[in-house]
Amino acid sequence: MASEVYVGNCFYGIITFGTLRPRAEPFTEKQIQFCHLIAQWLGYTMEQHDFYVGLQQSANRYRRIYEHALIMMAVVNCHGTLIDVNKTWLDKLEYTADKVIGRRLSEFFTLQSRAAGEKDPVSAEPLTTTSRTQDFLTRDGSILSTQLSSLTVASEDIPTLCVWVDMTERNRLREKMNATNRAISRANEDLKRFNTVAAHEGHCARSGSMASCSPSSCPNPMTAKKKTRRAMR
Repeated sequence: MASEVYVGNCFYGIITFGTLRPRAEPFTEKQIQFCHLIAQWLGYTMEQHDFYVGLQQSANRYRRIYEHALIMMAVVNCHGTLIDVNKTWLDKLEYTADKVIGRRLSEFFTLQSRAAGEKDPVSAEPLTTTSRTQDFLTRDGSILSTQLSSLTVASEDIPTLCVWVDMTERNRLREKMNATNRAISRANEDLKRFNTVAAHEGHCARSGSMASCSPSSCPNPMTAKKKTRRAMR
């Protein structure tokens, strides 16, 4: 007596029941049904085992991604308490896990970011995404500028996943670029003033002599500078 075994709708094999002694009578309907039930149970058990193995492999894979991601990641419960943080989060803020787990996330913000977070209303939507700028204080007191992205589910049983991208270097380069642009603007202003003075001296030279320039025929260079500033404003 045999019955086919299927795992996930795929044929896996055959389970058989037999005896070394010959039987004079055929198997009963109950015996055949029992064989089918054993085959079904075996298929379901193997499918469940494969599912849990795959689930564990996925969990391990995502855990490795979470731990070694190059961005700051943390899991926070509905009370704002840190449940878990990844290695990058700890390295950026110069802490160890035992010093941060169980503490409120807001304890690591600057006063400005902490105040901004308290002003934000709590959304009643079942699934909420948040994106905002947040500044952290590292263990040595340095400010770490970040961009937060979070996914929140409106349930006390499901924690919030938070992801931060370090914006400190980009902000530093942006400020450096702005300073360079300001320096270029000042240089352009100086160049315009120089051109005004040069034009004045050229006009005097064409008149025959620097000393022969009169206020009416050759405007004062300082007056020209002031007019140039007013025009630029």
